[in-house]
Amino acid sequence: MTTAPPDAATSGRALGRCLIAAAAAYLMLVLVMTAVTALGAPQGDNVVAQVADLARDDTVYRWGFFFASLLPAAMVPFMAVVALGVAAPAEGEGITEARLCGWAGIALVAAYAPLSAAAYASQYTVFDWLLRRDLTAAAPWYFNNVHGGPYTFDLLAYAIWGLGAIIIAWPLLRRSGALHWMSWTLVASGLLSMAAFGLHALESDLASAATLTSAVLTVPVALAAIVYGWGRLRPPG
Repeated sequence: MTTAPPDAATSGRALGRCLIAAAAAYLMLVLVMTAVTALGAPQGDNVVAQVADLARDDTVYRWGFFFASLLPAAMVPFMAVVALGVAAPAEGEGITEARLCGWAGIALVAAYAPLSAAAYASQYTVFDWLLRRDLTAAAPWYFNNVHGGPYTFDLLAYAIWGLGAIIIAWPLLRRSGALHWMSWTLVASGLLSMAAFGLHALESDLASAATLTSAVLTVPVALAAIVYGWGRLRPPG
């Protein structure tokens, strides 16, 4: 006995629910992380002063980076749904440009995740351990130290993510409506992530502004995904 395949309307609703859930989970985590990180930001106008302030109490700071280290776990499935559900749905036979772009983009997004998560997790593991023992040794592990390892590794991770994001967005650039805005915003975010790492390598002060703008742009990307997903839930006609 065989089961008939789901019709297009059923598949569309399933995609809409999945896309909304993935995008909403990412947005909620971004909101919580941003709020907690802002509350835990140390006082001081330089790395030495900030590390000294954290040595007194870094509880909220650690919680902020705990939530940050979960971001890749929300970003990867969100981008996977966009790449393989929206840009290249599993319909028909053969290899298409959209499907190739989807798999290539997801491979890069998956590669970014452990590097970025490790950079964030270092703040409540290695950095926190050193903070209680040797402030001088802790400074290179402090995330906001632009000459430190975690900051550099995170920029590298997002440069890898940026290339993946551009590849995923490529098949969507000619689409209309919410997908049009989502794809172009995703490209802009990806380009800025790649530029931020290059600027950091050139020791430019613009690297921080570029990576912050790239991060902010992921919010309208997720909102556009929710709008598109909501449209797939509505009955046709």
